[in-house]
Amino acid sequence: MRPRTLLFALPAIAVLLAAAASGYWVWWAEELERGIAQWREQQRLHGYDVSYGGPTINGFPFAHVAQFEAPAIRLPDGLLWRGPALIARAPLWDPRTISVDFAGRHVLEHLNAGRLDTATLDSRAADGLVRLKSDGRLASADATLYGLDVVAEPLGHFASARLHLWLAPAYDEGG
Repeated sequence: MRPRTLLFALPAIAVLLAAAASGYWVWWAEELERGIAQWREQQRLHGYDVSYGGPTINGFPFAHVAQFEAPAIRLPDGLLWRGPALIARAPLWDPRTISVDFAGRHVLEHLNAGRLDTATLDSRAADGLVRLKSDGRLASADATLYGLDVVAEPLGHFASARLHLWLAPAYDEGG
């Protein structure tokens, strides 16, 4: 290849690669929004009420960052969790490994024999890592809350420098 041809080919290749990466990012952002909506609907069918503002998807060009404002989940038994803004990040090259930031105030409420039990958890920092299987189901999740301050009525108050949680669901033989 002549130097002059190479001089014109390299920028053209760079433009094509940038266009392909941009197209992939946009496509995956749409898939992400669709997957979140499907997950929310599946939870509703199982009796859960999931609400949040958003998601707002950004992070172009190297990641997908989804931000959920004022997330809340009511379980079928009536337990309600409300949390701070939740930010989930997945690198473009590994969309099934998601880091999560959810620092702030978490509130749990449950009506128990006519009495409202409440727990408030304030965390200075909170982060986690979610890993998904190729079919989109949860493979594992872990979370660590730092500088945790908990007030639970009627139990009282306690604090912890760090609390680590880990989850790996057991699926049926087919999963």
